[in-house]
Amino acid sequence: MTFDPQVFGYHFDLAQLNFKLTFTLPDLADFDVSAARARVSEAFAEPVPPARIRRLNMVEVTSLQKEYIALCTFLSRQLLTAGSIPLFDEGLVVSLEKNAGAASCTILTPIISYLPPTVVQRSFDIAQHILACFCGSLAQGEELERLLEENVVDFVSDASAMGHGGYSTKFILKRAFELGIPFRHMGWGIYQLGVGEKSIVLSRSATTRDSALGSWLSQNKSITNRFLLDAGLPVARSLPVASLDAARHAAGRFGWPVVLKPADRDRGEGVTVDIASEAELAEAWETAAKWSQNIILEERIPGICHRIVIFRDQLVFAYSRHPSALKGDGESTIAELHRKTVAAEAVKAKPLRKKLAPLDDLARAQLERQEMSPETVLDRDALAYLRPYQSILWGGLDDPVTEQVHPANVDLARRVAKLYRLEMVGVDFIATDVTRPWYETGATIGEVNYRPQVANNTAKAMLEMIFEGDTGEIPVEYFIGDRKAYRAALDRQAELTRGGSAAYLSSHRKCLDPNGQDILYRNVAGLFDRASLLGTDQEVEALILVVQTDELLYRGLPFPTVTEVTLVNNALSSASKADAPAAPGVADHLYKMLSARRG
Repeated sequence: MTFDPQVFGYHFDLAQLNFKLTFTLPDLADFDVSAARARVSEAFAEPVPPARIRRLNMVEVTSLQKEYIALCTFLSRQLLTAGSIPLFDEGLVVSLEKNAGAASCTILTPIISYLPPTVVQRSFDIAQHILACFCGSLAQGEELERLLEENVVDFVSDASAMGHGGYSTKFILKRAFELGIPFRHMGWGIYQLGVGEKSIVLSRSATTRDSALGSWLSQNKSITNRFLLDAGLPVARSLPVASLDAARHAAGRFGWPVVLKPADRDRGEGVTVDIASEAELAEAWETAAKWSQNIILEERIPGICHRIVIFRDQLVFAYSRHPSALKGDGESTIAELHRKTVAAEAVKAKPLRKKLAPLDDLARAQLERQEMSPETVLDRDALAYLRPYQSILWGGLDDPVTEQVHPANVDLARRVAKLYRLEMVGVDFIATDVTRPWYETGATIGEVNYRPQVANNTAKAMLEMIFEGDTGEIPVEYFIGDRKAYRAALDRQAELTRGGSAAYLSSHRKCLDPNGQDILYRNVAGLFDRASLLGTDQEVEALILVVQTDELLYRGLPFPTVTEVTLVNNALSSASKADAPAAPGVADHLYKMLSARRG
């Protein structure tokens, strides 16, 4: 397998930046397409789309080759997005050539800036190893399951580290992709959505509008509790405890049961709830001390955790965070439900499996507290908890309650968002009944979460509120030709400026602001890179780009949509050869390429 390290702009009808990758198709005489499609769809819980063939070099493509390419590109995307690398475009097959009897496939496949193309290449390598298990005698054997267990896990872990991605990232950017909102990776998991004045910058679910002070406050539970208490908001009584003896003393003040947890960790790390004796407290202390030296003890508030997510002062999503649990079907015992759930998850690739606590002694003890046993038949939709609380170790069951949350509880979460000056916040609300107001049930605020994890529903609401049905793009006009094209572009910039638009201009050599002043960059050359940088500036309301070389023909376009294109003349120069003209017909080709992108 080989790849061209050059990252291209928007080519053909691709919706993401891309690069060229070539791989060899194996002998497909014994390739079991049906089995491969079924198992791959099952492992990644998504149907495999058909292959898109853009053009071919006079080579007939068989149906088996199309199927193989579709599965290979699908698997690559699934592996990358599982690692929170937002590559969603299907890619484009641009050639299929025969060399010494083997078929060599070249594809334009999506990429993000600051991600080594070798990561995408590795995803294709794993995809081909998986598909090899459906050729000949290896079909669906132990090797396939090993790949889905070990290789996929290793790749997802490495990809996530290299892309600096988070859980929320893939959901927000997938929704942006579906809405046609362009996004650009700025490095370290930071993304710009939209262009120029319409753009926003985010990291996971955090935006540049979030207060740095609010972020800092939310990361320490002791400080958060005091901050909320001073603001007149309901919180559980708590004390920082520096030793087990101090924890015993605090428990004596509050009374059993109590909660012990690290003050500076999240996701349930080191937390123990429902501590009802000094012996249990000692065990809980050992657990918490493994995670942090900053430990707090709280009174136990009846109820479970409900997360209320606020964005721009509006409720966007709410869900009850149940402990790891099983939901009844009205027929099966708890033991049977557990076996069915484990079996259903086992067919998925390991990183996609939902966590479920084992049916062990801890689960049996929890069932006893609910007056249940493994042999209990659960009513339909009834829950049987296998753990006392939700955590990263045991997982949990999230139940949407957006429509059921009482307005007083929503208002409480809004007050927290305003207090912390956070555009998005997840308020963990401990209550027995989220449909009743907090002041009637004795509910309290458990945690304030800066940059909370979001999934499909919240990502959808978030982007709808930010872009209000728009794609976040600004007008981008192109003028093709020599100095005459540059003068025409200057006239157009002046016209837009007189009309009140902050129009910026760029050629491959220089950039001008609306007042005609040079914008200086260091070590930036070419129209593509200059235009891309202008697109990150929120003062830019419109862009005028002067195409005087053949650069964009080979590099692709810096933005997905073209507002207008004017062919002034055909006098273009070569971007790679100094003082040499571009090849005949380049200007016309560029005009057609740009016109095809006209929005």
